[in-house]
Amino acid sequence: MCDKNIIIMNHDDEQSVMAALVMAAASAATGSEPLVFVQPGAARMLVKGALEKYQGLKGQPDPVDLFNAIQTLDGRIILCELGLPVL
Repeated sequence: MCDKNIIIMNHDDEQSVMAALVMAAASAATGSEPLVFVQPGAARMLVKGALEKYQGLKGQPDPVDLFNAIQTLDGRIILCELGLPVL
């Protein structure tokens, strides 16, 4: 049996985004199935190129690598439909 984790990304500030991505990547790397639920306040993070603004943060992993790792390890990232107008 595989554990499943739900991680909610509420905002697009650096702390919220990085915390959600780190938790989801760690969950996926340990064999759990993370589901990242992106609420409207964080929807801009799903626009191509948006995660790049958080690259190079001191002491933080690369957010693009985390995002890709989550998907590679069968994690799911879904957007609340209320966030569609933001995109």
